Amino acid sequence: MKRLEITKEYLYEQYVIKERSSVDIAKECNCSYSTITRKLKGFGFNIRTNTESKLSKNIDKLMNYNWMFKQYITNNRPLSSIAKELKCSDKTIANYLRILNISLKTVSESKKDIFKYTIDELHYEALKYNFAKEFAIGSYPQYQSARSRGILKNICSHMGRKNIGFDINKSGLLYYIKIYSECLIVYKIGITNYNTKNRIQTMGLNKKFNTKILKEIYFENGANALSFESEYKKQFKEFQYKGEPIMNNGNTELFTKDVLGLDMADE
Repeated sequence: MKRLEITKEYLYEQYVIKERSSVDIAKECNCSYSTITRKLKGFGFNIRTNTESKLSKNIDKLMNYNWMFKQYITNNRPLSSIAKELKCSDKTIANYLRILNISLKTVSESKKDIFKYTIDELHYEALKYNFAKEFAIGSYPQYQSARSRGILKNICSHMGRKNIGFDINKSGLLYYIKIYSECLIVYKIGITNYNTKNRIQTMGLNKKFNTKILKEIYFENGANALSFESEYKKQFKEFQYKGEPIMNNGNTELFTKDVLGLDMADE
């Protein structure tokens, strides 16, 4: 693939105006991340810090009055919950609420929100859902109220738990992901009947690791997905990761090398 010409004007539009990441620009230009960083510095642009980069990805939500009002006031979400979703600090959320002229709740007001619903009302609301995660997404105020009062387990006692096992009689995905931290980079080949993001959430991955989905292949027949996964594990057995476990399940499908050659971040 032919490389794009990396001009000062191009970088100004992409990095400054559109707030695209260096990695994203590098992919479009068919070059390495370090090349883009070097060009930015050479043209005199200030390189964003990790915190600034994370904020830039979520600035549309942070500066969206309707979205912030719904999360904080309507859904009664605490600052910590919104901050976790937007990958920033509680203080940052509070600052943007002030900028948007959304009044911060006092401690007494926050406690009042917790007891806004009776236990019977919480039970009735929870009965609409089959899984706790669905309850949290669909009726967050009630979910948070039950959780803060220490009765969530009882409220959700009728609910099931999504099976993380693989059913060959259902359609499936073969996925290839990169798992990385400051000290380690490994690659994982796996299969799931759900989507890859949900599968990642059930891996029990150590918090110091990040993930990146490199490839997903859909199979109408789950048995075919299993067959491909097994073949890949045999083919790349010599690169199998044998260090300390980094997740609760799926460690046998980790490889120390980009065995499929799909990680272009370091080219």
